[in-house]
Amino acid sequence: MVPGTLSSQIPACTGICAVSGQRLEPGDAITVALIRRNGQLERLDALKSVANQLPSDIWASWQTVVADEVQEKSGGQDTDLLSLVNSEETPPEVRWDACQRLIRRRKMVLARVPKESGMWLARSLETGQESILRAPLNGSSS
Repeated sequence: MVPGTLSSQIPACTGICAVSGQRLEPGDAITVALIRRNGQLERLDALKSVANQLPSDIWASWQTVVADEVQEKSGGQDTDLLSLVNSEETPPEVRWDACQRLIRRRKMVLARVPKESGMWLARSLETGQESILRAPLNGSSS
């Protein structure tokens, strides 16, 4: 890896203003700032009105609006989806869909299984649980 390059994905919205500690609501205008700490990127979300109070060592920043998804996320939903992914009794297309939903929430990653066409290793970023999934035949691969 080349020094100074990104080594990970940008974290999801934190749901909390890094300056005021206030809960961010869907539709709030925010500034997103990335800072480097201990070799990792850390995300700070701040209401646009107080973004000038963010730390001065910002690596990158941009403005956006809080998505509805932040309020809808819950650990229960993620646990239910993870159960679907890890259950071999769940139909393959349902397992794949549940996996894709967790990937969008940055709760799971996929890696191709070497020398096995259409097979993927799904790993939960929170629990470390792993499952082998077969990609749907419709051509979707991630």
